[in-house]
Amino acid sequence: MEAAEQSGRGLRIAGPVGDTEYFEACVRPRLGRTITYEGHLHQPDLCKLVGSSAAAVVTPCWAEPYGLVVAEALACGTPVCGFARGALPEIITPACGRLVPPGRQHGAREGRRAHDRPLPGQRPPARGGLLFHGRHDTRLRTLLPVGVGVIGYYVHHQGNGHLHRARSIAAHCPLPVTGLSSLPAPEDWSGPWVRLPRDDDGDPAAFGDVTAGGRLHWAPVLHAGLRGRMARIAEWIAATSPSLLVSDVSVEVALLARLLGTPTAVVAMRGERTDPPHRTAYDLAELLLAPWPSTLPEPGWPRHWRAKTVHTGAFSRFDGRAPAPSPAHEPADGPHLRRVLLLMGSGGRDISTTDVAAARAASPGWRWTTLGGPDGRWSADPWSALCAADVVVTHAGQNALAECAAARRPAVVVPQDRPFGEQAATGRALTRGRLAVVAARWPRAQDWSALLEQARVHGGERWSQWAPGDGAVHAARALSDAASASAYKGRAR
Repeated sequence: MEAAEQSGRGLRIAGPVGDTEYFEACVRPRLGRTITYEGHLHQPDLCKLVGSSAAAVVTPCWAEPYGLVVAEALACGTPVCGFARGALPEIITPACGRLVPPGRQHGAREGRRAHDRPLPGQRPPARGGLLFHGRHDTRLRTLLPVGVGVIGYYVHHQGNGHLHRARSIAAHCPLPVTGLSSLPAPEDWSGPWVRLPRDDDGDPAAFGDVTAGGRLHWAPVLHAGLRGRMARIAEWIAATSPSLLVSDVSVEVALLARLLGTPTAVVAMRGERTDPPHRTAYDLAELLLAPWPSTLPEPGWPRHWRAKTVHTGAFSRFDGRAPAPSPAHEPADGPHLRRVLLLMGSGGRDISTTDVAAARAASPGWRWTTLGGPDGRWSADPWSALCAADVVVTHAGQNALAECAAARRPAVVVPQDRPFGEQAATGRALTRGRLAVVAARWPRAQDWSALLEQARVHGGERWSQWAPGDGAVHAARALSDAASASAYKGRAR
């Protein structure tokens, strides 16, 4: 386990527990996000686990006359790292694995590349963590590659949606994730965090042509913050040699990483993305991560974008919580008074306080609560407010919709004006899927009572098609697979 942690690899332990006292004292305390115990698996599940691993680590404590575990791993096309003990030296050759002397504590890392090689006649696998058979021994550090599988995750500082998405993915990722952002590291972030200078402070009149003639989105001329920001990212890449950098979202960061030889994954956005900057970043990416269902794709994408897109469905920090039942109102609410939650984001707003006041006054059968925006209270965890609402009124930002969908609440969605028509495109997708009541613009005051009742009757159960609940797990798996595949390709060259 220590060796896996130092190498930056996830570790999956499989098999029966033969020494309960040792397991409880030495293994269980170290289990967590990157080290997991899979249990004593049935043969089909074991085959799947072994076949999806980057390497099988086999550490016999005695001179076994035949290595069945080794034969099973090789049959699955998985290289073996192990101790040169018992029958292993007669089975493992340089073509299928690496061995080190059992007594070696530290030394030359002749076993470090075992997982980088496909077996003869087999395709290079896209694999994630290591599979461990046997007891832990610090000698395994001589077997494992240092720095392989590290993922960098760039988090844009505008709004909270990018950060919430990064936190959700990192919590499920079997590989170590380093955050890079102008935002401070969240308290629950377990990996490293690189704080970046801001690139949008100062006098906008001095920024010059920030688009470089339409080829970029944001590159203010002679801006010290931009230079420091890009320099710090480049320094981190040079020092860490990550296998993948995730851009969520910045065309310029994605291009910088790729120019430095680092494969990229881009979190895709809805709307018109065929402008030169977006097209370049999407074209160069190893994969596009689309946080919406494959049943509601974004129209008009080129075929080569679709071919490398991973549709995860929407996901949020609330995935895994039980969806909300229909609210039970207290008697003080009255027999007909229902609850509206107006969920406003921190990334900008198109709705005035006058608009909200008029809507509230025109819907006397509803009690309005506002979260976010200039006049609403801020809540770090709006789950209870979501669950208490009969109807949620929200914009069409990805994170707000994912949180509403996790609670399965009926919704009136009012897309706001965003660059590239992002929220308008999301609203059209919601309409196609019949997932919510969508208003193209903030409705007239006299229309609100009918809209709220329409949403309440429609219900929120169809949100399960938008956010099935495992999107973050799916995204983490896709990114770790891409990072492992990139690391393999780099070492193969």
